[in-house]
Amino acid sequence: MLAAAILEERPETAIAKHVQSVGGLDMQAARPTRGLKQVIASHPIAAFLVILYLVSWMLFLPAILGKSGLGILSVDIPAQVGILLVTIFGLTGVAFLVTRIADG
Repeated sequence: MLAAAILEERPETAIAKHVQSVGGLDMQAARPTRGLKQVIASHPIAAFLVILYLVSWMLFLPAILGKSGLGILSVDIPAQVGILLVTIFGLTGVAFLVTRIADG
């Protein structure tokens, strides 16, 4: 059976098909083929919360590392700026991004 398949097709294709179907298991079905866009489209609320969490930390980090926070940076950035940026860019920007990816 394998020899006939090798004669009909390229050898690497026939052998690969034979190896994939050994034992009745389809090896292609076991591989994850979902991309990031598909994950966001299937779980938009979780994607929104994860992306918002990351964006919020990125926008608050300068205020935390400034003089009024941990003192690692030599500038003083008030926390109100971070709150404003998270409100404007975090909530609305991430909401538009996830909606765009999920709904097309």
